[in-house]
Amino acid sequence: MSKQQIMILNSLKEGAKDLDNLSLITEKGPQQLLPLLLEIELQGWIRVLPGGHHEIKPSIEIVP
Repeated sequence: MSKQQIMILNSLKEGAKDLDNLSLITEKGPQQLLPLLLEIELQGWIRVLPGGHHEIKPSIEIVP
């Protein structure tokens, strides 16, 4: 797991849910965040849920 992935996981554990805030962790901003989140999800650390009827942005949870 890369340093940036660990930083993203730590931010999620601290309650970060906003993709805009998580993108501040990455070197290249939002365009780098989604591939990192996908890698973390494929490794089984997080679950990305689509936004519901009233939510525009997806929800990100740490897998217990």
